[in-house]
Amino acid sequence: MTPEELDRQLAETPPEEQPVVRADRPQRPQSTLSPAAQAAIAMMRKLLPNEPENAPDPETQRKIRRARVERERESLLPRIRHPKLAAAVKLSDTRCALLLGPTGAGKTSAALWAKARYPGLWLHARELGAVERKHPLGEGDPPLLREASTAPTLYLDDLGTEDPRDLGVIQHVIDRRYAAGLATYATTGLTRADLANYLGAAYVRRLIEQHVRRKDGTELAVLFVDCHGSKP
Repeated sequence: MTPEELDRQLAETPPEEQPVVRADRPQRPQSTLSPAAQAAIAMMRKLLPNEPENAPDPETQRKIRRARVERERESLLPRIRHPKLAAAVKLSDTRCALLLGPTGAGKTSAALWAKARYPGLWLHARELGAVERKHPLGEGDPPLLREASTAPTLYLDDLGTEDPRDLGVIQHVIDRRYAAGLATYATTGLTRADLANYLGAAYVRRLIEQHVRRKDGTELAVLFVDCHGSKP
């Protein structure tokens, strides 16, 4: 009997007489079944999907994720050591930021604190800056450069530590993200004056004046914190 003939026979058989394939019933190995039987089993599996009985519903899954995110963030808060920075990140929960401060202030931990809630692409400035130099000539843009320019959220850590030869790559990415309205969360150990002299005042403004829109049309707040010169 061909699969087509079996389909016709099943269609003509009253529902109470049709075979029922239970997911928990041991099945013969597929290799020993005839093509017609395999077709019947495949049809029944479509009608009776074998879903896990204890799979959490979407609302439970959201609650589990929220609890996990809160645990991650709570573990990071003690590492944001500068009180000005700790207070600022809790007051303005966003994925758009420019954080300036000395080593040990907790800038990277603050960025990780944001990333726990707002997933995105994490890159060290040295890693991003070097992608073009390390990419073979004649093969177009490096994939990581394209990803950094188009990711919905980019976490760019330790601006100013990249090789000065690679500064154009950093500027290119900031330009493209600003023009596209994409969120950038950047940290640097440089003061604002030094960062403006090194990166360019226009690029510093682009990081401080980001215009990233939410789904409801409003714009995300931009967190700008300068811990230089303030007491820890």
